[in-house]
Amino acid sequence: MLFTRRSFSTAAAAARPSPMFSKSLLFAGTFLAGSGGSYLFSDQIRRSSTYLAVSDHVLVPLMRKFMDAEDAHNWTITAAKWNLTPMEIPRVLEAHEITNNIYKKRNLMKKQRAAGGGNSVDLPSSTSKRLRTTVWGRDFPNPVGMAAGFDKHAEVMGPLLDMGFGFVEVGGVTPSPQNGNPRPRSFRLDEDRAIINRYGLNSHGAKVVGERLAAFRSQGPHRTSGAVGVNLAKNTETIKTAKEDYISGLQTLGPHVDFIVMNISCPNVAWTSKLKDSEISDLVVAVREARDKYCEGTPVLLKIGPDYDEAKITSIVTVAKDTKVDGLIVSNTSTSRPDTLISPHRIEKGGLSGAPIKERALATLQKVYALTNGSLPIIGVGGIASGADAYARIRAGASLVEVYTAMTFGGPSLIQEIKHDLDACLIRDGFSSLAEAVGADYR
Repeated sequence: MLFTRRSFSTAAAAARPSPMFSKSLLFAGTFLAGSGGSYLFSDQIRRSSTYLAVSDHVLVPLMRKFMDAEDAHNWTITAAKWNLTPMEIPRVLEAHEITNNIYKKRNLMKKQRAAGGGNSVDLPSSTSKRLRTTVWGRDFPNPVGMAAGFDKHAEVMGPLLDMGFGFVEVGGVTPSPQNGNPRPRSFRLDEDRAIINRYGLNSHGAKVVGERLAAFRSQGPHRTSGAVGVNLAKNTETIKTAKEDYISGLQTLGPHVDFIVMNISCPNVAWTSKLKDSEISDLVVAVREARDKYCEGTPVLLKIGPDYDEAKITSIVTVAKDTKVDGLIVSNTSTSRPDTLISPHRIEKGGLSGAPIKERALATLQKVYALTNGSLPIIGVGGIASGADAYARIRAGASLVEVYTAMTFGGPSLIQEIKHDLDACLIRDGFSSLAEAVGADYR
């Protein structure tokens, strides 16, 4: 069909649909053709290796070729809302874990005894029990989460957990709806496996997002377990102070999530770069007090950037310890532009994420962990694209990790690959649980 379109005459070209319509039609047609023409797929089909391969090797490359970064992101969200995204195959229960089917339990026990008492070779798995961990008193089925910025409006938390993520950070969410910056505002740096974005915190607003979070939680245990956090942000055009906006957001969103993130390092809004340590301290204390009033016990985390110098890192960690935040996220996107960037989009303004900031984000994490002596749980994020990358953050002190940009280039199978390879690293180094590996580089 693409070749036919290119052979049209000049007259016929005048009647062509708009480029956006063509892109949309291409994606929709490809998706439906590749999936048998139906959008109501069973879980079994969505868990198949063929379905995952089509997503990775057909749909994702097509979107990168024919859509800009924001269009591709929006289509991915739509596909997830339609339950079109792949699902991970659940871990097979062991005999002692089966409580509702005595016959299945007995048969499995027989098979284990026939196999030598169940003492089989310990193979790595993306659903391994070794990957389970507990942070802030909350259970995570695995330590790999979807970073803020993907599910900005709390629309696809369930499908992301089904895909294999251990948790999802929603947002950033502002108290009132806002459109963010004008398009184009997101750019793929394909040659650098990176993204530059300047969305400017576009948000449906706390009221709408809060209703979605509440509805999701009211469903009870999801078919795939996992935690959901929210990233709080301040409205750009408002007469309210950051303190007022953060407290408003917490009051609306806090009761419906497992953790709360204070975004004080977004490079795409001006006010965060002007914050003094004393202002950050006052802001954190106010949010913690509001937390104790509206959602007591919910962890409050501080998200910091990767561009801080030694003095700034030290001062931020001091603020974090003095104000008794529950954890840190290290780190946000970067305003720096390494000399190694080769993509034409490297000149765009905004926050850089992906492979080029990996080493900087890791170095910041190492410094933060050393300064806290492991007293504050850390979520490591920035340039993670493999199980080895995730394992390096874990050993450097991260209790959890997040990915986003790498999924743009690796497709949905990347999350399972990261977990599988992370489990392989744990087995290789003799760790029986993820928690044992946290901060191992310092022991």
